[in-house]
Amino acid sequence: MKILATVLTAFMVMNAQAATEKPAYTPAPNPHVHLSGDALVVRDAILTEQLVNEALSLLDANPSIERLWLIDVPGGIGVSGARLAWRAQEMDVFVAGGCYSACADVALSGRTLNAVPWKGKLMSALIIHGAFTFHGEWLTRSANNLTRYAERLEPISRKDIDIAVSFPYPTGAGLFIFTDGSVRAAQGETVLLCEYFPSRCRPIEVSLKQIRISTSELPVPAALAPVFNSD
Repeated sequence: MKILATVLTAFMVMNAQAATEKPAYTPAPNPHVHLSGDALVVRDAILTEQLVNEALSLLDANPSIERLWLIDVPGGIGVSGARLAWRAQEMDVFVAGGCYSACADVALSGRTLNAVPWKGKLMSALIIHGAFTFHGEWLTRSANNLTRYAERLEPISRKDIDIAVSFPYPTGAGLFIFTDGSVRAAQGETVLLCEYFPSRCRPIEVSLKQIRISTSELPVPAALAPVFNSD
């Protein structure tokens, strides 16, 4: 009995020690939504409810963050994008690479909007299309209440905007705003309204300056890699 009691005691002590020991590694930050210096970075992912929840949690925990990077974000869920767009109205937004659909809603809502010349995975453009109406009237009203968004689009006729948002989800149709001036500026095609890109498009005579998009040379934050703790 004494031997059995000794063995059980030793087993319990070992389990207690294991429970209090540090894990062999430190979980890496989410490479798709994380802080980088004084900025929140969203990159290489669609704006799902979970991702936007994580982004908003980081902003709530770090209220001094006023800069938002959107790097190669191909779209997302309209309602989720609208939630982040509300917060973006009081942030300086920087776009690198492509920012389509729900991402464009966020970018165009920024206090300032800055395009950074950068060759990413996606074509360097903002694309606006039927995501506005995908979730019905609630989202339409929310988008209309994003005042900075509406102000930016004022130089574009209401008729052209209505045509753009009437197109369905695929990114081959909609309003294309090219943020890398070297791509289209020489042809006077900074903004295109496309029924099917690139074959069925017509230029809209609006400059980036008119829709209050500035060019920035700020370095694009580096992508995160998993970080392991060897201790």
